[in-house]
This record gives sequence, structure tokens and C-alpha cells, in this order.
Amino acid sequence: MRSDIVAILSFWEEVALAVRTKTANEEKVRRFFEPVMIQGYQFMKLWIDNERTVDNDRSYFVELELVVLKWEALRTKAVQTIR
Repeated sequence: MRSDIVAILSFWEEVALAVRTKTANEEKVRRFFEPVMIQGYQFMKLWIDNERTVDNDRSYFVELELVVLKWEALRTKAVQTIR
């Protein structure tokens, strides 16, 4: 089970890294994957935090976290603009 979780999160980490290094087009990636990446990250946040604590390594899945936090902020800003 752990290896499956790590495999999925590692995939999203690679996608996020591509976005952050501008290797991938952020607009397109966001349009296709934003809901899945945000919901997946939120669902796995406690697990990620536990892994970081157990291994004393805060860098686990940090690229994913940074992209998700950015996209959540953009989503919040868009909602506020509509209101």
C-alpha cells in the first residue's frame, strides 16, 4: 500500500516540478489536473506530514505542495472576484 501511495504522489511531484521549472505549460496542466492534484494532496496531507516527521525530511512532495498552494490561492482569488 505504501509503495502505491508513494508512486502516485511521486507522479504528481514530477508534474508539479515540470510546472515550477516551466518545462510544462502551467495553464494546460492546471486546466487538466487542478481538481485531482488539489483533492489528492488534501486527502494525503496527513500521510505526507507523517512521512516528513518520521523521516525528519520536510522536502517530501514539496513541489506538489507548492503548486497546490498556489492553485488554491488562485482559485480563492477567482471566487472572490466573482462575488
